[in-house]
Amino acid sequence: WQVKDRISGTFESATLRWRLHPAWNWTLDSTTVRSDFLSIAIESPTAIDDVYIESGFESLHYLEKTDIPVLVVRVGRCEREIISTFEFESA
Repeated sequence: WQVKDRISGTFESATLRWRLHPAWNWTLDSTTVRSDFLSIAIESPTAIDDVYIESGFESLHYLEKTDIPVLVVRVGRCEREIISTFEFESA
């Protein structure tokens, strides 16, 4: 699967965030994040400023927060396209 995000307008920078499954062991190699079950490769025809995993949270129920890993992609000013390719790992 591919997701193409097209970004344009007057801004200094833009940030794309993918919430990752908290029970899977995620590792980042350059612009690709992998677990035993899924890989997400980030590409762009123009430069990507930064790709990293940070700690975030989700709230599935009222008054309840759970820590989760979040993949963060940052790009600078100008029109951009960010392509996220999702591939399930074969068993």
